Amino acid sequence: MTDQTETSPEVVAAPPAEQPAAPQLPESLPRAQLQKFVADFGKIVSDHGIDTAEYVTLGGVRQWITIRGQDQRLPVLLYLHGGPGGAISDMSYMFQRTWEEYFTVVQWDQRGFGRSAVDADKLAGTLNKDQVASDAIELIEHLLARFGQEKIILVGQSWGSLLGLLVAKRRPDLPHVLTTIGQVAMWDGNFEYTRQSLIKLAQETGDKELEDKMVAAGPMPDDSDEAARGAWITAVQLEMGMRGYSYHNSVGENFGERFNTALMMSPAVDADRFDMMSTDTGLQSRVQEMTASLSGWDARKDIVSLEVPYVVFQGTYDWQTPTDLARIWFEACDAPWKLWIEMPHSAHFVVTEEPGRTIVELVTKVLPVTRGEIPAGAILRAN
Repeated sequence: MTDQTETSPEVVAAPPAEQPAAPQLPESLPRAQLQKFVADFGKIVSDHGIDTAEYVTLGGVRQWITIRGQDQRLPVLLYLHGGPGGAISDMSYMFQRTWEEYFTVVQWDQRGFGRSAVDADKLAGTLNKDQVASDAIELIEHLLARFGQEKIILVGQSWGSLLGLLVAKRRPDLPHVLTTIGQVAMWDGNFEYTRQSLIKLAQETGDKELEDKMVAAGPMPDDSDEAARGAWITAVQLEMGMRGYSYHNSVGENFGERFNTALMMSPAVDADRFDMMSTDTGLQSRVQEMTASLSGWDARKDIVSLEVPYVVFQGTYDWQTPTDLARIWFEACDAPWKLWIEMPHSAHFVVTEEPGRTIVELVTKVLPVTRGEIPAGAILRAN
């Protein structure tokens, strides 16, 4: 019998794991590839989903709407864009995708702007706040009939917040709730407040150049010269934006470039459409016609009270529609109930600066209103 000696197995070091090659990005991606990327991520694939883009006739002219949602039986939410003239349907993919899981979201290019500039020959003399409010009411009635719902969720951003107040005041039977983002409390005083805030900031920081520039600008020109008035507003808002009071997470001269980039990546914007927007020589005159109808508007005089629930989303650092002024108006406004939601890391563009907080607040504070619920923290009307 042969002795067998137990020996330890030889330990062999494992070969080093093969390291995956670091991804190499080309210096620039083809625009079509970026657009496909955005389109694929936003694709609606649910059985009851909706994804349409079309013209409807409002106030005698064609106006562009898009409708998207994972389930078209969900409450309809109409988004009123800012500006005037800040049509956002082509760029709404930046923030809207999560909204579509809880709402049927409608974007609307308001009369004369975006794709709703199509009937240019019919627009002269119709670009004013009252006509756009009438258009909004007609659109809401169209949407309610189309989706078989009784009321709508109305969300207005910036100029759209002013428009939302006009609609809710005129037709309180239509909205479940008015939600505003970057509330305009007054028109002329809004911009002068921004200028004074910049002067104060310049004095506090020792920025003599900014102080001199804002002092030299003087108060806003009156409405007898809309071109001068528009140039003054642009100059003041440029200085404000460069310092983080338009987008709190973007400063410097190029603070607004993200919108141009968003347009370039939008699946809805082909080269012809982009060129058309770039060469729209009548845009500024249409903006001036619209803003002329806003001269002297003040919510504390022109609205006073609402007969619909009212929710305000306001960025702490917003000087474009100054938070201080929005708060004064909110406290003065009489409504069945009202709720102030301040976004602590935002300026004016809350929906892109704090998208997570925005959707959470929409779902927990606004959506329940469609079921007759009043959110915690709401201030009830004193009887």
